Amino acid sequence: MVDQNTRMYEIINDPKILSKYESFDIFTKHFGNYKLIENRNDYTFAIKRKSDFLNKKLFITLDDQMKMIKGKQYKLNNKLKSSMRVNVSKAKLILKDLIQVTLSEPVSDILLKMKDTVKIIVDSYLHNPSIVSSITRICVHDYSTQQHLINVMLYCMGYAHFTGLSKEDIKLYGLIGLMHDVGKIGVPNYLLQAPRKLTGKEMGTIRKHPVISWKILKNTNFDERVRIAACEHHERIDGSGYPEGKTGEKLLEASKVLAIVDVFEALTTWRPYKEPIKPFKALQVIKQDVLTKKLDGPIFQKFAYSVVGMSSQSIN
Repeated sequence: MVDQNTRMYEIINDPKILSKYESFDIFTKHFGNYKLIENRNDYTFAIKRKSDFLNKKLFITLDDQMKMIKGKQYKLNNKLKSSMRVNVSKAKLILKDLIQVTLSEPVSDILLKMKDTVKIIVDSYLHNPSIVSSITRICVHDYSTQQHLINVMLYCMGYAHFTGLSKEDIKLYGLIGLMHDVGKIGVPNYLLQAPRKLTGKEMGTIRKHPVISWKILKNTNFDERVRIAACEHHERIDGSGYPEGKTGEKLLEASKVLAIVDVFEALTTWRPYKEPIKPFKALQVIKQDVLTKKLDGPIFQKFAYSVVGMSSQSIN
């Protein structure tokens, strides 16, 4: 059985190289039997092997790879649409699978399909805003980049809705949250999930992800604010952030929002190296960075209101 996630094959799209290899049929396992896939849109697949073929590499064309991923995205988006309003636990699992599929080959055509995902979530959210809090309350002791992206997306949408932005801008903020850490595909999982303090060299590796995100997203036709915010979300208005040490006047508004949301999500969800803290306590922690001019005060206040549901009194 060949699992796309474990990369037991290579992708080749050069006709000269492809001409050196013979094609093979692709099968999927169905009730214990192998069934030939005609449209090659299934995500998990197997090949009919001969005994002497077991130790040889497998190759598929990039076109076939794209077709399989897009097919899976389409199916998962349909499942997501039907589950958002009736089973938020299932919806979060579907979202996680959908992001995992998308990040397996984060090229332009694949990433653009996430617009459909964000539209489904925004439509469901505007129908019932409690969906955001319901999904983010589902805590898991299984940290992953996918979980983080889902939560940040939802908090960004909540902020945009609370501040009275249009439906299109809510979608934009959702997309900003969902795409902001795509560059973490370039960071080894053992670093992202390390249950210990990282070395200086390891932190240096992790700090490369905003630039990797920007490079990936620049090849899409997303609104430019999506890729800018991805590159800037670890910057701080006092110039103490990374990767460029930009100060507040040079930072995108959405980047300042994303910086606060990103920290809040990290504080309130489980990580291998720490337990989560309560949302109100997290806001108090973030407020210290506001007071020291690292994070934007007015944006923080709006975000705090959007999280705790307040509209007429400040958080002191």
